[in-house]
Order: sequence, then structure tokens, then C-alpha cells
Amino acid sequence: MIAFEDESSDGLTMIELARDGDGMPRVLGANHHPEIIDREHIMTVLERKRNHGEVSDIWYGERASTMLDLFTGERERESRLTSEYTLLAPLRHHLGKLIAERSEVGSEISRAV
Repeated sequence: MIAFEDESSDGLTMIELARDGDGMPRVLGANHHPEIIDREHIMTVLERKRNHGEVSDIWYGERASTMLDLFTGERERESRLTSEYTLLAPLRHHLGKLIAERSEVGSEISRAV
């Protein structure tokens, strides 16, 4: 078990299920947003969506308030760690494996020709 709703809760929000042969964790997370890494970038995206009429002012206000009021200090640091552990590191790991595998296949084809 990795994360709970809060420190005094039994509500589980993230669990490591296993690790692959390379040691990369296989994590299941519920109700988390690992794509939210950088508050400034998210605010820019939110403002663009509002300016282009893609979202309502209420929708924008709710998310902007969360980013500005709650996504600071230790919470921002924890969010960055969550993003790294559950999205960015696994993505780098698996893309690296795919590139290495395809590079090997490409090398084998080149040698055969």
C-alpha cells in the first residue's frame, strides 16, 4: 500500500501490485492525476481553454482555485513525486525498452543485408 485518502483514513488510493523483471513498479492509482506536474503550465492550459470558450467560467474557476489555493508547498512536492513515480518514470522505462528492442531488430536486419 502506497497512499491513503489521508493520514487517518483506511481509504486506499494507490497500491503497488508487482514489479516487472527490471524492477519497475506496477502501480494502480485511483483518483489521482499524475499528468498535473507543473502548476504554472496547468494554469496556462486552463486560461487557454477559458479564452477559447472550451470551458465554462465555473469549470475554470474550480480548477484554477485548486491550483492556486491547494497546489502549493508540500502538496505540490508530493504531486510531483506522484507524477514521477506513477507516470513519468514508468513511461521513460517502457519507452526505453521499446527503443532498445527495436534497435536490436534494426541491427539484426542491417547485418543480414
